[in-house]
This record gives sequence, structure tokens and C-alpha cells, in this order.
Amino acid sequence: MGCESLAACPVARAASPQHAISSHAPAFLVVHGREEQLIPFGQAEAFVSALQRAGAEVEFLVREDSLHSLELVDSAVADRALAFLHSHLVAVESAVALGSDVP
Repeated sequence: MGCESLAACPVARAASPQHAISSHAPAFLVVHGREEQLIPFGQAEAFVSALQRAGAEVEFLVREDSLHSLELVDSAVADRALAFLHSHLVAVESAVALGSDVP
């Protein structure tokens, strides 16, 4: 990002989703490899902690590998992601069908 260090890099802070979390955050499924090199595991832990402090529902699935992005998606992760989406999207869809105001 053109900065000497991450600590002295306002562009990095602005690009980080961790600094955009609010009390209105939706539910999150965070999947991260413990040995990942592109985004250090500590950043995923900090993101999950920030979501929890904001009151968001968050599920943190930790893999013991260094995979990143779509490389992480094996059948176990795909099944967990589908279950997560089903539990959150079906509930909203049902509430809307019943006439409830869902933000």
C-alpha cells in the first residue's frame, strides 16, 4: 500500500473491514487458515473479536493450513457455509413472509 509500516499506514486502516464494524453488523462466518501467509491469523482473530464486541453473531472456523480464499473451500467448509446461510437467510425469509419488519 506504499507505506513504510502497517502501523503508520492510514490507507491500510481505511481498507480494513475491522474498522468498519458497527452494532448493525450482520452475522458472519469467518474461515481462516492458521498458517496463512497473505493475511496473518492474528488479523482474523482481531476481526472476530471486533465483531463479537460489536454484538454481531460470528462463527469462526479455523483450519490448520495455509490456504487462502477459495482454496479453503473443501466439502466440510462448503457444508458449514451452506448451513450458516440456511440458518440466517431462511429465518429472515420466514420473518418477512410473516409480516415482520426485518432490518
